[in-house]
Amino acid sequence: MGRANGKRRNHRKNRMNPIQKKGFLEQEIPLNNSEAALPLLSRLDNPEIKERSWACSAISNIIASCTEGRLYLLKNGLVSKLIDRISDDSVEVVVEATGALRNLAIEEGYSICMDMYRKNVLAPLQIWQTKIVQTLDEATEGKNVLETYEDRSTFSCLCAIAENISSLLVNLGETTSQVIKVLNQKNTLVFLSRLLIPEAKIPQSVQEMALQAFFTLTDDNDDGIITWIQNSSDFALKTINQIYLYFSYPSCLVRVYSIGIIYNIYQSGFVNKKMESVVKGISLFDSFIPEALPILSDLLPSEENYRNLVRQVYDKDTYFKTKKDDLTLSSELLVIPATLELISSMTSLLQSLADGTDELEEQEDSLMEDEDLSYMDDMSNVVNEDENLIIDEIPSNTPQKGNFKLVEYMLDHVLPKVITYCVVAFEFSSEEIPSNLSNYFQEVGDRTIECLNNISWSCNSVFVESSEAFTRWKLSAGKILQWIFQTIFLRLGLGVWPFSSEGFTTACSLLWSVSKPFPAEIQVLSVDDISTLILFSSTHGSLEAQSRLLGAFGSLGRCGNIQINQLLGQTLMSCVIASDPNPLLAVEALNAIFDVYGDKSYPYDAPVFKGSGYLSQLSEALPRLKNMVKKIDRRREKHLRFRAEEALENLESFIDYKHAEYAS
Repeated sequence: MGRANGKRRNHRKNRMNPIQKKGFLEQEIPLNNSEAALPLLSRLDNPEIKERSWACSAISNIIASCTEGRLYLLKNGLVSKLIDRISDDSVEVVVEATGALRNLAIEEGYSICMDMYRKNVLAPLQIWQTKIVQTLDEATEGKNVLETYEDRSTFSCLCAIAENISSLLVNLGETTSQVIKVLNQKNTLVFLSRLLIPEAKIPQSVQEMALQAFFTLTDDNDDGIITWIQNSSDFALKTINQIYLYFSYPSCLVRVYSIGIIYNIYQSGFVNKKMESVVKGISLFDSFIPEALPILSDLLPSEENYRNLVRQVYDKDTYFKTKKDDLTLSSELLVIPATLELISSMTSLLQSLADGTDELEEQEDSLMEDEDLSYMDDMSNVVNEDENLIIDEIPSNTPQKGNFKLVEYMLDHVLPKVITYCVVAFEFSSEEIPSNLSNYFQEVGDRTIECLNNISWSCNSVFVESSEAFTRWKLSAGKILQWIFQTIFLRLGLGVWPFSSEGFTTACSLLWSVSKPFPAEIQVLSVDDISTLILFSSTHGSLEAQSRLLGAFGSLGRCGNIQINQLLGQTLMSCVIASDPNPLLAVEALNAIFDVYGDKSYPYDAPVFKGSGYLSQLSEALPRLKNMVKKIDRRREKHLRFRAEEALENLESFIDYKHAEYAS
C-alpha cells in the first residue's frame, strides 16, 4: 500500500525518550575529567547509606551530563554495580540507583538496555514492583493512611522508584520481541495499571511515565494485552474505564498516552481474533475514534504556536552562554510527535477498514495503492486491478460510510496544521542548535510526512469524485504537491535530505498519493524538479522509495508537459527493459506505463511512446520479464509474485491493445 502502515510492534524509530531525571548534584565533581568519576564506583559498596546514595546520585548526574565520564564508567562495570544496588537495604539508595539506570537507558539506548536485560535487571525490579503494588493496594483499601512522616517519606520513595521503573520499561519495551515476551510473563501491564488508579494518589509525573510505558508495551503486543485482561479481568476493565477518563486530563502527555493505550487495545480487536470479542464487549470502544480525533487535533499547535513553543525552550544567545549540551523540551513539544504517530496509525486503520483489508496482510512489500485501469475498459482480457467499490453503492452500515466523516475531519482540521511543521524546523536549520532539538525536529519531520501520507491515501480511498469533500481534497493535494518540491525536496539537488531515510521513502509515497487526484492538470512541476528527484532517488533512495516514486510517475506522467513525460517515460522504460530487471521496480514501472500510455489520444503518446519505439522495446523485453517472474519465490514473496504475474499478463494484453490501437 502507498500509505505508511502502523508498524505494529515497537520498531518506530526515533520515538522521543522520556525526560531524564538528573541526580541532585550539579557540579560537585569535575564532569570534564572521566578518571575523577571512577572512585564513585567503589563508593557504591560503602557501608554508609549516605555514601552509597551520594555515589548513585553523582553517577546519575555524570550519565546525563558527561559522555566521556559515562563511557569510562561503563567500561569499568557500571551496569552490574547499579543493578546490585537495586537490591540495597535502603530505599533511598534504590531511588538513586534506579534513577541512574533510567538515565543510562535513555542516553545509551538499545545496546545498554539489552545489556541490562542480559544481566537480569528484571529480577530485582520485579521485587520492587511487588512491594509497590502491595503498598498501593493497602493505601486504596485504607490499611495504610500514611499518618507518620516516615510512612509518607517511604511512600514518596516508592513513587520515585515506580517512576524510574516505568521509564526503564519504556526503553526495554523498544528493544526486541523476546524482551516483550518476558515482560508479558512477568505481568508488567498489571503493575503499570496499578499506578493509574486515582485512589492511590500517585503524583502526576509517575502517572505520565506509567502511561507512556503502558502505551509502549501495548503497541503490537496482542499477547500481552490478552494476558493482562485474562489475569485481571475486572481490574483491567476498571483500568480501561479510568484511562478513558484521562482523555480530558489537564496534562497533554496524559491525554495522548491514554488515547494511545486505548488505540492499541482497540486495534488488537481488528487484527487478533482472540481480542475481537473483548473489544466488542466494551461499549466505550464504539465511539472511540470519533471521540479521540478532536482531542488529538487540539494537541497539535498552529504554526505560530509551534514556533513559539520552540522559542520558549531555545534562545540562541542564552543557549551559547550556558553551553548546555541539551535542552529540556516542554510537554507541549514532546506531545507533538506522539500525537502525529497516533493520528497516522488511526488513519491507516481507517483505510484498512474502508478497503476491507486486514492490516496483518499489508506488510512492507505491500507498497502500492490499487491502480486505476479505467482507460483500459476496451481491453476485456486484461486483469483489472481496481476492485474498489464506490461509497454510494455500499450499504450504510459498512465501514466506508462511517469513515467518510472521520477522514473529512482530518482533511479539514489536521492536515492544515501538520503541513506547517517542517517549515518551522527549516527556520532553525542554519543555526547551531542542541543535538536533542535537532533530533526532535527530525522526528517531527518524519511523523509529519507519515501523517500527511496516510491522510492523503485515506482521502483517495474514501472520497468519491462526485463529493464536495473530494473537491476540497483535490485543492489540498495540489498544495501539498507544491509544498513537497518547495520545502522537503528543495535541497535534493545538493544531495541533502533533512530527515531519515525512512522519511524519504514515505515522502515518495506522499508524492504518489497527492498526484493521483488530478493527473491531467499538473502544471506546477519542472523538468529540473523531476530530474533532480530521479537522480537523488537512484543514488540515495531505497528500492522501496524508488518503487513508490515509480508509482507516482503513473500520475505525474499524464500531465500535459511533453518534456516531463519524456523524462518519466525514459525512467519507467529503463526499469522494464534492463538486462536483469528488478522485480519490485519492474512491476511498478509496468503499472505506471499502463496508466500513462493507455490511449493514443494523449498528446504525449505519439511523440514519446510511439516516437521512441517503446512498444517494440516492451515486446523485446517480454522474455526477460517472464524469466524475472519465474525467479520470484512464490513462498517467500507471495504478494510480489502475484503482482508480477498480474503485471506480465497485463503487459501482453497491453502490447496487443496498442498494436490494434495504432492500426485503427
